[in-house]
Amino acid sequence: MIDESRRRFLKHGAATIAGTSLIGSVGSVAADPGVDPLVLKGTRERPISIDDIEKRREEYLRKHLEGRSDTLDEVVVGTPSVSGDEFVAGYGLAFENGAPVEFIRPVSAPGEEGWTVQDNKQRETAAIAAAHESVDSFASSHSGGSVSTSSVSGAEPTWDFMGWIELENQARWTYAPWGNNKRTVECGKISIKAEVHRGPAKNDGRALWIGKLVAQQWPGHVISSDKLAQTYRNAGLFMSQDWYEGHAEALEMTEFGPKIDKTAELNWSLTVGASKAGPEGGITASYDVPRMRCTNVSKNDRSVAHEYGYPSGTLERSSKASRQRVQVENVGEFVMTPPPRQQRTLFGLEMTGEFESIRNGSGFVGPDYPSKQVSVGADVSPLDLA
Repeated sequence: MIDESRRRFLKHGAATIAGTSLIGSVGSVAADPGVDPLVLKGTRERPISIDDIEKRREEYLRKHLEGRSDTLDEVVVGTPSVSGDEFVAGYGLAFENGAPVEFIRPVSAPGEEGWTVQDNKQRETAAIAAAHESVDSFASSHSGGSVSTSSVSGAEPTWDFMGWIELENQARWTYAPWGNNKRTVECGKISIKAEVHRGPAKNDGRALWIGKLVAQQWPGHVISSDKLAQTYRNAGLFMSQDWYEGHAEALEMTEFGPKIDKTAELNWSLTVGASKAGPEGGITASYDVPRMRCTNVSKNDRSVAHEYGYPSGTLERSSKASRQRVQVENVGEFVMTPPPRQQRTLFGLEMTGEFESIRNGSGFVGPDYPSKQVSVGADVSPLDLA
């Protein structure tokens, strides 16, 4: 007898693919009326709690997906990791190609020693406004999404696109150049999107899963016209998808990338989950960026993780990476048994971006302009809608 958790892996309708390199003949069911996104906004006094997200999210998904034969029986959702003074100020949920897509915007603006309560309140108000603007932009770009899945013919194995989760945050620095005339500088911004795809089940009940991360980092001058923000550049980036937490047993990482350490103009591409007939049925991750340093810190049968560094000093003259928006990706393919119901996390998602200040463009890091870090994280989990 097939148990409930395995049934989810064996119950497949049409495969849905989004955000991939897939090429094929695409057909779809009758068009749906547009579905408006779910948008939640919070403040320090009334933050968006994890309970709020989980309750409203399940209500929204069941309202639009439950009982439909042309939708997935299981999707993926993200639960943000927040700590200390951090809280979620913006949350959005919509549909893309029949699967849910989430946008999560925390605010990390803790009070700084030496500033008044009013000073810190003003800083936080600006950060909250930026978070609300970001979630409004997400909702606008996904207005009228469809809950119908699309099918792809001629590709084996077939893959279900389970959805994606995106997190975004900004790094800020507040200082007082002239007495009490305080200023907040936008040092930079990060975002990471986790796309999840599910493949067919094997005879032993294990199934194929693919996680693809798309990370972006913006230096201060790209997101702000402030002259001081223009002195902040990208200094480092870390990204990780750790699948070990929910699958310590029977977890096999069959393919991942990038695999090698390299410092150069980075050009990389990898297609995983392809059929024997060719790459048409696979999911591709790739990037082409100016001179950077990539260090693979992945762990066998556990995680796909990478650290990126940017040129400094004389090398800065031959590279634009630290002064422009940079996008890098990684991907992992896993074979595993379904996680038990009481431990439903698929993988932990994490990204950290570091920004440093360059005074007068000389390569000298100004002691008065501190380096800044900003991080985001979430647990990515399946949600059974059957």
